[in-house]
Amino acid sequence: MKVSQLSVLFLTFLLGVLPGAVSASPFTIFADGSEVTDQDAGLIWRRCPEGMIYSNDACTGTASMFTHEEALRHAATQGIDIGWRLPTLKELLSQTKRTLSNIKVDAVAFPATPPGRFWTTTPYYLSSHYAWSVDFTPGLSVSAWYNQFGYGVNTPSHLSFSNYVRLVRDGPVQDDQLHANHSAK
Repeated sequence: MKVSQLSVLFLTFLLGVLPGAVSASPFTIFADGSEVTDQDAGLIWRRCPEGMIYSNDACTGTASMFTHEEALRHAATQGIDIGWRLPTLKELLSQTKRTLSNIKVDAVAFPATPPGRFWTTTPYYLSSHYAWSVDFTPGLSVSAWYNQFGYGVNTPSHLSFSNYVRLVRDGPVQDDQLHANHSAK
């Protein structure tokens, strides 16, 4: 490898920039704009947090907050035949766009994501009174205990806390339900 190529790679590392192929979005937006499919995981997501609706190319309204039990009950009432549910920790973290400098929610696929914690179904292994959540608050400080790297932080939340909810369901999706793939830039 030439010195100039090494210099570019080193500068890329320092600036926290990844090549486009690594950061391409796996999300395909449905024709009506209300849902996206994750091509990598085979999951379908509601684009807006619960309490908000997709209208006129945006999420409108105010996102609702739920305790963990309320979130589970709410998910169970949403399209029983469709199978909406709370995501696992791994699934919710798949909504993030990673670069070398930070982790943040894919804003094209998930517009108007409010800053704050979102529930998962993944129990916290140290206490049955907690479950994992993902915090999408910009500018969180680095902390080894919370595994915080900027945005998209996984952290335990007490089950009585009120957090946001974004529902997911299992695919597959038919091609005629989808619009052209939209990549976050």
